[in-house]
Amino acid sequence: MGESNRKQLTALVVEDDLDCLEILTSILNKTGIIHCETARTGEQAIEYYESKKPQITFLDIDIPAPNGIETLKAIKQSNSKAKVVMVTGISDIDTVKKAVSLGAFGYVVKPFVPDKILSLLKKLNEK
Repeated sequence: MGESNRKQLTALVVEDDLDCLEILTSILNKTGIIHCETARTGEQAIEYYESKKPQITFLDIDIPAPNGIETLKAIKQSNSKAKVVMVTGISDIDTVKKAVSLGAFGYVVKPFVPDKILSLLKKLNEK
């Protein structure tokens, strides 16, 4: 209902923890405006991003080869306007600040708060 009036967004969720991956993709799918693809490593994320150019990427900071910060750099090098939301389970404010200084669109902290994610999506839709 009413979904046809919404902008259809595509998302890439990069997360190596299967439980977190499932929770985040579930939250995104329930918004009705997201088509989600997933990756488990930085290498997979970069390859997917370069071939599909999703409108938003949720990128875990602590992922295998390369880590989230290096993956963010690669995605931003591929497309300086890429919208990347960093995902972290660590309350390491310095890492989050570094990601934002490198061009991250925002960040979400685990455990996920659906309202925070919806707020980021709304902000993206306004741009």
